[in-house]
Amino acid sequence: MRNEYSHRDIRVLKFRFVATLISVAVMIVTLVPLYMQMYSLDLMELVQMQEVADPEQTMALLLPFFAALGIAGFAGLAAGVFYLMFLYKCWSLIPQGWARTTPGKAVGFLFIPFFNLYWMFVAQVGLSVDVNRVLDVCKKEHLKTTTGVAIGMCVLYLLASFIGMQPKWALLINAGLMAVCYTLFFIFAFQAYRASKAVTEYFVSQFDEPLSRETAFGQGNAGV
Repeated sequence: MRNEYSHRDIRVLKFRFVATLISVAVMIVTLVPLYMQMYSLDLMELVQMQEVADPEQTMALLLPFFAALGIAGFAGLAAGVFYLMFLYKCWSLIPQGWARTTPGKAVGFLFIPFFNLYWMFVAQVGLSVDVNRVLDVCKKEHLKTTTGVAIGMCVLYLLASFIGMQPKWALLINAGLMAVCYTLFFIFAFQAYRASKAVTEYFVSQFDEPLSRETAFGQGNAGV
């Protein structure tokens, strides 16, 4: 949260946005062969086969799976880092007093086990709501984010996490949920970038005194 803006903020925001899109896209590409390997291999049957089958034959079947798992894991780590950096930047561009939390808390609380199941809604849905409130005052309503997209993204991610990836019917449902979830993610990321950029450009071009006062949450407007 801040009151000073510059063109550098826009450049940093753009870099983190593009890095997030590229890293997530790479992660999705690596997840496709992983899902295919998991669908074609019944891991429980392979464990039972080890008692009667040739160990080298079993490893030959498992090697592509572990290779895909390792690549997807590395890509997922990079995507997570870039996205958290992007999320932090978006929160930092909301004027002081108009955000329900600080950038540090928005990102940091996502690392708290179990609590992050709730906080993911605050960090992402809350961002959508708060930046929309600022855009209303800036007379840029046409650039507002769609809060329903953020909600749907969070809900689908939770559902996919709880369903798991075994047996095969669960894997198919998981793949379908994640496909929709990542589609919503790209929409949310683009809208958050566009909205945060608009807010920054507004304050770079002119200083609006009403937005510099801590009024938004002082009037009891907090809440997702």
